[in-house]
Amino acid sequence: MRLRHMAPGLHRRFAAEAWGCLNRDIWIRTRQQAVAAAVEVPLELTRENARRAGVGGDIRVERQALRDFAPAGERGTIVCNPPYGERMLEVRQAEELYQQMGRVFLPLRGFHYYILSPSEQFEALFGRRADKRRKLYNGMIKCELFEYFRNPSAGGNFHGQDPKINRMHKNGHDSAS
Repeated sequence: MRLRHMAPGLHRRFAAEAWGCLNRDIWIRTRQQAVAAAVEVPLELTRENARRAGVGGDIRVERQALRDFAPAGERGTIVCNPPYGERMLEVRQAEELYQQMGRVFLPLRGFHYYILSPSEQFEALFGRRADKRRKLYNGMIKCELFEYFRNPSAGGNFHGQDPKINRMHKNGHDSAS
């Protein structure tokens, strides 16, 4: 539990919670503090590692709802490890999140994306084929790092477009014939 930054007993109930002599608000407040700490600890570790690498002032580390995402500038790199549907969400919820990520990220120009996922359907759900894919493991989970770094106008495969046309455009051919 310590390695996962999870508070022991966070998701269980204790008999003492029903005791009339203990204020119920203490239990609620303590659980809220444990959840907040579980969220902040990994972010702080990331910030500390960035400081040690000498890039602490160059990056912004945040945890936020995707619907609240707003880039701080016109260019940037987004690295994320969204839930897979194994531990934090159901698979269908994770797939909906991947679709939402595509709707939010793809319209932004000047950004590169690096997204870790075990989903074999990630690219279709996201709405674009990755420019590069790297196989790796996140713990014991076989994943791929989907890398998006090319300008879309240079001929990536985008949602709703024929891959053959994109490939021919990329290779300098003007038509799909």
